Amino acid sequence: MPLILASDAPTVLEFAGRCTLAAFPDGALAVHLEDGRGGSAVFPVGTASQSDGDFVIRVPVTELPAGLRTGQLRLGPWSSGLPPAPRNLAPAKWRHRGLPWYAKPVTNEGETFAL
Repeated sequence: MPLILASDAPTVLEFAGRCTLAAFPDGALAVHLEDGRGGSAVFPVGTASQSDGDFVIRVPVTELPAGLRTGQLRLGPWSSGLPPAPRNLAPAKWRHRGLPWYAKPVTNEGETFAL
């Protein structure tokens, strides 16, 4: 499941994968991000998933509060940790209330990224 910055939006992370189940409820397949302090955010696979099982989950980092994040891909009771971000993944940068913000992989914190 590769992780990249979206080519059309530099503040959106994209998780691409493939699910070959015949069917599952809309929104049941999702990325769950947790901040380690009890906060979480859920980003479901959109209804525009391709019929061949390929999917892309878009995570707008501008909607997340500052902090470290870990994540899982979940489908009902099943879950799998998200792969670590590529070491060459450029930081996502944007302005929030006039101040510069960014998200980047954290190299020695396991499978986390910082915001």
